[in-house]
Amino acid sequence: MRFSAKFIHYLFSNIRYAEDASSALLNVQAQGLIAGEGHLRELKHFVRDRLEKSEAREWFTRQWRVYNECSILVRDKDGNLKTHRPDRVITDGETTLVIDYKCGNKKEDHKRQVNEYCDFLRSMGHKNVKGFLWYLYPDQLVFHHYLTGEFRHFLNEYIASCCACSEASPIWIPQYQTINELFASMSPLTVADKIETICRIHKIYLEETGSSETLDFFYGWGERLLADFDDIDKNMADADKLFRNIRDIKKIDEIGSLLGDGQEQALSKFFSDFSVDANSKLKGKYLELWNALGAIYHKLNQQMKESCLAYEGAQFRSVVEMLQEKGLPEPLAAKQYAFVGFNVLDKVESALFSLRGINGNGIFLII
Repeated sequence: MRFSAKFIHYLFSNIRYAEDASSALLNVQAQGLIAGEGHLRELKHFVRDRLEKSEAREWFTRQWRVYNECSILVRDKDGNLKTHRPDRVITDGETTLVIDYKCGNKKEDHKRQVNEYCDFLRSMGHKNVKGFLWYLYPDQLVFHHYLTGEFRHFLNEYIASCCACSEASPIWIPQYQTINELFASMSPLTVADKIETICRIHKIYLEETGSSETLDFFYGWGERLLADFDDIDKNMADADKLFRNIRDIKKIDEIGSLLGDGQEQALSKFFSDFSVDANSKLKGKYLELWNALGAIYHKLNQQMKESCLAYEGAQFRSVVEMLQEKGLPEPLAAKQYAFVGFNVLDKVESALFSLRGINGNGIFLII
């Protein structure tokens, strides 16, 4: 099995030292990213084989201070600020190594990129800087010497002015992200395209109900279902309780007498051909869809996870549940966080902020 470049980068970003490999593997297994014991054994062999190579073994010992996926800020010759993020930088004070992981074919641009990282680190005062391109497929080692753009630029300019950043003096910068980017950085799941997700919901709906609605007819329902699923996960609700079956049709017998004009109009947008005077079709479609919601929700999440995908709420919830169970990984727990601009919080945000480690190191600026 060939693992994706995104997956490999995520896995190795969680391995600071060789002894971290086992916990990193268990982590991806617990998240459902490995399909079965066979794939897990194959992944263990892949990681062990790479980490035990004589050239790479020393990179994962505790003699090094490790910078995994850390950004470097530099001003170019035109005065513009740029950020660069090498996969792995390690230093013992006397020697600094830059290691960049690659999962595809060799390209000349790869050498240029690593050369650039090395030049930045030399300018920052690091000694004896060496660069490596680590081609994992095939296993080859080559030795070689939603923040807006405007706001990011403002932050970079402010930091640069405080630290006298220049072309000759690059600096390390703190990592700043939107809350969406923070969740995404801690998850191996990628937020899927909305249209693709609605198409998945439609297919699962047809499977679960035996209905024959076309995608065009269903699309409005799919948008509402996706929004509801997103709200469920961002509020960490119990989906099974929420979607419990309504078996006694008498519970909605009086729906017509309970609806105002606005409510009837809203329902008519959701259920085609709705009318209060003849609501048997509404009852049938309502029960058909409602009884299938739990299965649709669970099957959608399972299928997307198997493809390393999620909708936004599911990605957020999976991160919080993983961290609540396992705690913050050491690299994250060691960081200090400043949360700026929050007012009303979703439950996933509140849960993230209250995690031990973030809570202890967090600076909360509520605007």
